[in-house]
Amino acid sequence: MGFSADLASILTDEPPSSVIDLEKRLPSDQWVSTIILAIDEAQRFTEGYDTPHANILQMLYDAENMHFPMTLVITGLSDTHSVIRSMGLTHGLSPYSLGCFSVEELYELTEKWCDHFHINIGSCRSQIDDLMATTDGWPRHVHWAQQALAEAFLV
Repeated sequence: MGFSADLASILTDEPPSSVIDLEKRLPSDQWVSTIILAIDEAQRFTEGYDTPHANILQMLYDAENMHFPMTLVITGLSDTHSVIRSMGLTHGLSPYSLGCFSVEELYELTEKWCDHFHINIGSCRSQIDDLMATTDGWPRHVHWAQQALAEAFLV
């Protein structure tokens, strides 16, 4: 926990209306470490500079009038960059795209993952490759495919 106050009650009893309201509820002398506010699926935000969520994200992003250590991380798929740019959140920064695994990387990952867990691929290679192909190489989807594969081996 990054501060001595009870964050759950502060954010759920009556959610803060702004960053300034949050700071009033959590004074800087109560913070003992940096808080990283990570937002995923940002491509689903309504585009626009003057939307309510854009206003609070702009304040966090610009660190306006903030006296507590908070960092904003925004992630998402597809047109996330254009959505956050429409909200005024990029200011010349270049986005970093993780992308997906290439076919070769996915093949190597499968080999090393199976080696790590002492799974003998043997004649199942084609079936495992078919399972991994359904992920299109997206890391999160690969994770779920690996979980399904592990569960199949445990049965």
